[in-house]
Amino acid sequence: MQGERQDVDSSVAEKNDVLKMITSFSATLRKDGVPMSNFTPAWFKKGFFNESLFCDDFLSTHQLLYSNGAFFTPDGRMVDPMPLRCEIFEMMREYVGAKLAKKVTNVVDVLKLAAQVEDFPPVTDRIALANGTLYLDGTFQEGKPEIVRNRLPVRYDPKAAQPTHWLRFLSGLLYPEDIPTVQEFIGYCMIPSNKGQRMMIIKGNGGEGKSQIGVVLSRLFGCNMKDGSIGKISENRFARADLEHTLLCVDDDMRMEALRQTNYVKSIVTAQGQMDLERKGKQSYQGWMYARLLAFSNGDLQAISGKEILEAIRLMDADERRELTRALFA
Repeated sequence: MQGERQDVDSSVAEKNDVLKMITSFSATLRKDGVPMSNFTPAWFKKGFFNESLFCDDFLSTHQLLYSNGAFFTPDGRMVDPMPLRCEIFEMMREYVGAKLAKKVTNVVDVLKLAAQVEDFPPVTDRIALANGTLYLDGTFQEGKPEIVRNRLPVRYDPKAAQPTHWLRFLSGLLYPEDIPTVQEFIGYCMIPSNKGQRMMIIKGNGGEGKSQIGVVLSRLFGCNMKDGSIGKISENRFARADLEHTLLCVDDDMRMEALRQTNYVKSIVTAQGQMDLERKGKQSYQGWMYARLLAFSNGDLQAISGKEILEAIRLMDADERRELTRALFA
């Protein structure tokens, strides 16, 4: 009997220990069942979430700045903010339960203020690549130690074999004397600078494969290149702002009608420093513009007639007419 009682007491003690463990674990759970750690960060005290302190904590462990309406990291401009929002969400979810999505949005807005810098000019003596930085003097630094405006998604390999397939493609498409020019222009587009004051138009018959150059460049430049229309840029004063932070704009089927006005295109090709940019419904602002223009065409541009010039002037708004007058009588 005594042995049986000892077994019963032992069993009861084990059950009590299990209950204590369950009770202890339950105390570390939020109402939604997510486990909470014993550590409480400085930005969450006594049930109050401090957005400013959270941003200070976040920036202490992340290289991030905000300028001209965009976040920048060592990987370049942040094109999609969703990964940032997801990381903030994971940091907050253990402590903040109600209206979490809205609070994440608020944190991103506060983060823009906390990471704001007055100016973030482009650096023109280097090319940021996937595995490091290539300087114009030929030296290469591995890693991503600093925040950059643009980073190309390709690796630098000084021992890489000659791109025979690419060179064979160019040889079948272009005259031999034009190949170095195209390659030089591509290299020029990798530097965030318009000092060369050049755009390129590659003309040829349809079906020759000209636009395949654009396909290759899209892999080379990644999000730092945009498909666009030279015609739209020439006619729409808001189109320039879409090229902000971009290294290259490619028009793979440039229309052959004459450009009604060229001042917007010229302002991009010759831009050095900041320029006045406009977005529809928003006040104009000063932004860095260093996008280069590359177009593919199936023929020569047609000449514009006097009647078309008058029609273009008639369609201009007051600001565009004043700008045209200043240009004519400057």
